[in-house]
Amino acid sequence: NGRSSIWRDMAVYDEYAYSVTEAGGGIQVIDLRKIDKGKVKIVNRVTDLGLATVHNITINPDSGYAYLSGSNLAGGGLVAVDLSDPANPVVEPGNWPDSYVHDVLVLSYAKGKHKGREIAFAFAGSTGIAIIDVTDKANMFTIDILTYPGLAFSHSGAIDRKNKYLYANDELDELDGNVETSTTYLFKIKDFENSRYLGSFSTDVTTIDHNSMVRGNWLYQANYESGLRVYNIKRPKRPIQEAFFDTFPDDDHVGFNGAWGVFAGFPSGVVLISDIQRGLFVLLPPG
Repeated sequence: NGRSSIWRDMAVYDEYAYSVTEAGGGIQVIDLRKIDKGKVKIVNRVTDLGLATVHNITINPDSGYAYLSGSNLAGGGLVAVDLSDPANPVVEPGNWPDSYVHDVLVLSYAKGKHKGREIAFAFAGSTGIAIIDVTDKANMFTIDILTYPGLAFSHSGAIDRKNKYLYANDELDELDGNVETSTTYLFKIKDFENSRYLGSFSTDVTTIDHNSMVRGNWLYQANYESGLRVYNIKRPKRPIQEAFFDTFPDDDHVGFNGAWGVFAGFPSGVVLISDIQRGLFVLLPPG
């Protein structure tokens, strides 16, 4: 499905992959159990409650739920999907419709005063960053809305390995002229009910930051025309840019070319960059 669009988002849970697109078709469920033999197949298409288009899908493996962002349900808000039967996902009727959501990060708290709660950090465009309690899928509710100087379109982000700090990307602040160079916004979220904005940090290039991922003490960030930017976040409140790999050497304009996404989750430390024009880059980690 979705032949009219090259854009996809995909996430993996158990032995299945889940693929979505804004071109329609709901969720494709892909069986990976024989992938080592070169065999994968689509085993289900989920269109519960009229689900058709989806921008992003994010999975919280600790709860066994997927979360849809920017779908045709709930006004593009947050929608939960039960993966307890991985081959047969079920879209929950409850949702969070308060704002369009572009992307989301979801954490389950296993200890401390928030033990047993599941919390979503939803990047909600011009609204900012919504902190949502999604523990009860039939009663999701807003805890707080975080904003920051230069807010244009809250796009995505990454959380450090201790779940204390959030690094947020705004996709339009550079394009709208709110900031001069690629800028990332930092929040303290250790106690999500008392989260606060700490400040921002920037590269020296006039490009757009897009997607980020934390691995250990490193923040990997896809920065469109300036490629991959790598920050040392051993001191989380004082990130230092220590490496970069420019996948789009033509220029460093405020444009939607070059490095679109980054993945740094492999045990080997190998980093993948998806570049719109030049395809897939496979890199060794810094250090």
